[in-house]
Amino acid sequence: KVALKSLGHNLHLIADMAVPAHTRQDTHLAAVGDPGEPYEKWAAQNTNLSHLANLNFAREKIDCDNLDNCFKKVAQYSNENFFSEDTINDKNYKIILADRKETRNDLEVYYKKNEKGEEYITYVKDIKSKSFSINQSIIHQSYWQLLSKEAVLGGAEVIRLFFVEVANAQNDKSKLEPPPAE
Repeated sequence: KVALKSLGHNLHLIADMAVPAHTRQDTHLAAVGDPGEPYEKWAAQNTNLSHLANLNFAREKIDCDNLDNCFKKVAQYSNENFFSEDTINDKNYKIILADRKETRNDLEVYYKKNEKGEEYITYVKDIKSKSFSINQSIIHQSYWQLLSKEAVLGGAEVIRLFFVEVANAQNDKSKLEPPPAE
């Protein structure tokens, strides 16, 4: 029971690593003058998972040696490829250069291809105000298509590691520890 509860906590943390605000140190507590993180708000109401139905876990998997490595891989992907609303112009983070842009009404829409060749919208620039933002549904959808997939792949690898450890513990009872007191 305790082991499965811990697995659930770790899966939640892997999902958090697929949220740019979590990996870019962007406080986003919808309080004290901060309106919160628009991507997380959008994701809470728009959870279309149909793009995950045909994942090929053998071909697209994330290889991790251990739990820490899984966290780092998912967090690094999120941090280096996606913005949070408050870190678009933050010089503390790797600059995400767009591969192309197009104009739609009063917006410049910037696109990038990830290392797998998948194109996504990174941010928009309002032509009139010259301000940058990710607070657009088209961007959230674009981010969701890739980040939710990364969270599922990372989660699958965490589950694989969990059952490897279960098998190891079954073969060597000295690896078992008593559960913590609740």
